[in-house]
Amino acid sequence: QPDRLNLFWYFGLRAPLQFSEMATMMYISLSWAGFLTLLSARNDGPFWTSPPGAHLLCAFAFSVTATALIGGLLKADAISFWACPVGHMGVTLLYNLAMFLALDLVKVLSNRLL
Repeated sequence: QPDRLNLFWYFGLRAPLQFSEMATMMYISLSWAGFLTLLSARNDGPFWTSPPGAHLLCAFAFSVTATALIGGLLKADAISFWACPVGHMGVTLLYNLAMFLALDLVKVLSNRLL
């Protein structure tokens, strides 16, 4: 019986992942988290107080889409890169968005204290 707080089990994703699928999921998570951090770090207040410019928005859309396509479709045995199941990518995206909001709140509160 897995931990009650396991998000994958919570969303009904009970099939075990191969090591290379987990590595791909980590690649997806790091790519999305990095870009979300860039959106948060642009200003001192909440991320929505200053909308991103057109170039940054296009780069964000391209990066998220390219990462999802590479992580969800590419299978390369030579480098142990197997596609991550779509459901797991969705949970990874939800987790990254939740952490983005939490870290943005921490940023705003710490800036108020300084």
